[in-house]
Amino acid sequence: MEGIEVQRQVGQLDALVWWWLYTLHRIYGVEEDEAQELVDKYYDLFPEILEYKHDTLEFARKHGYVTSPFGRKRELPYINDQDHGYRSKAERAALNMPIQSAASDMLLCALVIIVDAMRDNKFKSLVANTVHDSIMFDVYPGELDDLAWMCVEIMENVPTKYGPEWFPSLDFSWFTVPLVADVEVGSHYGSVEEYDGFR
Repeated sequence: MEGIEVQRQVGQLDALVWWWLYTLHRIYGVEEDEAQELVDKYYDLFPEILEYKHDTLEFARKHGYVTSPFGRKRELPYINDQDHGYRSKAERAALNMPIQSAASDMLLCALVIIVDAMRDNKFKSLVANTVHDSIMFDVYPGELDDLAWMCVEIMENVPTKYGPEWFPSLDFSWFTVPLVADVEVGSHYGSVEEYDGFR
């Protein structure tokens, strides 16, 4: 019976907390009690995270899906499953999807605006790829500073300035924290270093 109770309790905890505890203890050698104390302090500083977790999981369990701030929907058929593994995976997806989807959509909005601005300003540089929440460019000689400045300006102001103008059907009002865009430069993806020479 003890194993069943432990499994039930583990199933109630956020997978992120377990990852933090594991990382702090196993990889960095922090004692388990100290690692738990650090996680507890984090939640004390940011109680909204626990509120988000609670509200999101409650909605997901009731409706069987979650939505992103821009309205994308992810079905979660295993959110109420009796199997701990299936249920935990669905819970992680429920917590991650709204955040990752919003970040992806925000990046796509920025990308559309940046490509148009590059065309208007006759840049010879090219968009090479997107990686998670980053845009990679093949930068033409002499354009680095102007391109970097323009991209930072657009990316940091998508939710407040550019997004509502460019995408009037999307609601950006939910986004209330400042965005910070960083620029990294290198001859290839594995060699990039932070760059702020354009500021």
